[in-house]
Amino acid sequence: MTSRGPLRDVRALVTRPRAQAAALCRLLQQSGAEVVALPTVEIVDPPDWAPADAAVRGLSGYDMALFTSANGVERFLQRLLVLGTPLDELDALQLVAIGPATAERMRALGLHVNIVPARTRAEGVVDAVVAAWPEGLAGVHILVPRALKARAILPDRLCVLGATVDVVPVYSNVIPAGTAQRLREALEERVDLVTFTSSSTVRHFVRLVEPEAAPEVLEGTVVACIGPITAATAREAGLKVEVLPEEYTVESLHRAVVQYFEMRD
Repeated sequence: MTSRGPLRDVRALVTRPRAQAAALCRLLQQSGAEVVALPTVEIVDPPDWAPADAAVRGLSGYDMALFTSANGVERFLQRLLVLGTPLDELDALQLVAIGPATAERMRALGLHVNIVPARTRAEGVVDAVVAAWPEGLAGVHILVPRALKARAILPDRLCVLGATVDVVPVYSNVIPAGTAQRLREALEERVDLVTFTSSSTVRHFVRLVEPEAAPEVLEGTVVACIGPITAATAREAGLKVEVLPEEYTVESLHRAVVQYFEMRD
């Protein structure tokens, strides 16, 4: 049976973590693509829960919690549950979501969202936080639950403005076992489109194919990134980013991919 839709004859590689890949895979398939779900990232516990546990027990000492991903939200709330801390302990804090997808996940899990920056880059987040504290950030205590390895630019800028920022790891990104062999097989067959939904998916992909080989491996393959930070990581690795949606959601990424292939045809 011949597939129909704007992505017919497109073989798409989805590198998102398995637990989060279903929506993007479904959208691509509905548009006619053949989808290969090959996560380059697996979410696991951080090496040490002590910093996160200390933050949970000291929530009353914070003025704000800043979540930079849906994973950070989910893993932090799981830790509250493990420690028997009620969710309403967060009610007194200003809660910041780095983007609409993170905000949506926060609301779905019963959290209020005070701030969603117009731009997900560090500058936009800092501007939004500053606007929420017109008297300045001196003395403001901010909690940032996030991945073990992540860019320092956001907390560094908040600290420069006088805030006290506690960055606590609530998960770690690793490469799933067996991914290298599966990726080699997928690339040997054919890949017309590869989607990246975080900097970690890019970095792990590049590590799997070896950094110096990555641009050549993806030559002739359309690279689609969910947002500017992910795109910047891809470009730093020498990849040509051809699809970048205006909104940083899976739905917008899918629409941008469809539009790209429709225009190319």
